[in-house]
Amino acid sequence: MNGQLANGSLNDLIKQMPPALRQRFDAAIAQFDQQILDEQQEDDPKEPTLYNHLRWMREKKPRLGRMTAELEDILMQYMPITHEMIVRNKLPSHSDCTYFWAREIKNHEREAAKVA
Repeated sequence: MNGQLANGSLNDLIKQMPPALRQRFDAAIAQFDQQILDEQQEDDPKEPTLYNHLRWMREKKPRLGRMTAELEDILMQYMPITHEMIVRNKLPSHSDCTYFWAREIKNHEREAAKVA
């Protein structure tokens, strides 16, 4: 999917979506955008709407979706973070990270010892 997204076929898929489903899709994006606007504080900088972000991905930078997916993969390799946590904008605790990193270092040392 990353290759397809990078080639801009996300735009093609959205254009080919059945009208009834497209309306629900647009409504879900509008609902999400309204939630963002409702949560935004008065003195915070303006956040881009999901609609504008999606439009920008489709029209200007289709690679953005691919980069986002790759960033998620890298974060999951180096932190005890799950896809669900990323979606919900949550971070693992420092103690979870410390344990994860110690385990990864230990595994790396074992692999290095096997090679040597």
